[in-house]
Formats: sequence, C-alpha cells, structure tokens
Amino acid sequence: MNYNKNTIFSVRENPPGFQKKPLLVVVGKKVAAQATKRNLIRRRIIAALRSIRPTPMKDITVIAKPPITTTSFETILQEIKNLFITK
Repeated sequence: MNYNKNTIFSVRENPPGFQKKPLLVVVGKKVAAQATKRNLIRRRIIAALRSIRPTPMKDITVIAKPPITTTSFETILQEIKNLFITK
C-alpha cells in the first residue's frame, strides 16, 4: 500500500481487489457539515481523478481534509496531478 499526504487530502493506493470499488472518496462531517457540500467535494475529487486516470490500475482511497472546502477545482486538479503523474 502506498500512502501520500497533502494539505487538502490524503491518498492511499491499494492492490486491485482490496476494496469493493476501485475509487473511494471519503469526506467526513468535520470537513463539511452539510451533505450537499460533502457531495460537491466528492464529485470534484472524482472528476479530477478521472481526468488524469480514467480507469484506475489500483484501488484508490482519497480522504479529504478541511482546507478542501475553500479550494478551487483547478487547485484540486493540480494537486492530484502532482501526486499521480510525478511518480
């Protein structure tokens, strides 16, 4: 398992078949109290991941951190590119 931390989220890469779904995004109530805001954050992360990696080769778990609530989509996309493309 590979674990990467960032200021706005943490990413864990697991071997294929480790979890039920290949892409899992976790946004807790401490990050955003309202479900609509949590869903928006979740959709932004999923869209950013799919734009750089349409079909994940490994199971990916993304855990959002509170600073992500004020982060733009462009910043989220750039941070994800930094984590996955520079490997």
